[in-house]
Amino acid sequence: MLKMHRDAMESYQKEVEDLKADLSRTEHQLRARNTEVEQLKANLSHLRLRYTEDVQGRDAHMHELQRQVTDLQHYCNSAEERYFYSLVIGVKLNMSAQGYRTMHINQLKPQTLYERIRSTGTSVEHWPGWVARELASIAQPLTRQ
Repeated sequence: MLKMHRDAMESYQKEVEDLKADLSRTEHQLRARNTEVEQLKANLSHLRLRYTEDVQGRDAHMHELQRQVTDLQHYCNSAEERYFYSLVIGVKLNMSAQGYRTMHINQLKPQTLYERIRSTGTSVEHWPGWVARELASIAQPLTRQ
């Protein structure tokens, strides 16, 4: 009976040693996984920060591009308006040189004509003909005596 008791004790001690070894292995694996989880969390945090910075940078770039487009649109509109006023003055001078009375022509303000042509949607390349027709429709030739 003593031998059975000794064999049982040895068996239990071996089982305890095996369980301690399993526990040690499991604790080591758990520490390794916890370390990996912490590294992944740090990487995720870093990636989120980079993503946020990239989005902010892209948004700032888009805002700058939109501002530049707006500036260019204002410049183009201003250049078109100046071109139109120059065109009106040129047509008026040409009509005056051709013998038309300028009194009626001068009553038409370039700003009014510009607003009218913009409302019609006439493209810039057709502006010279449009201006000439508009001014010719109210112009009166000088009568020579």
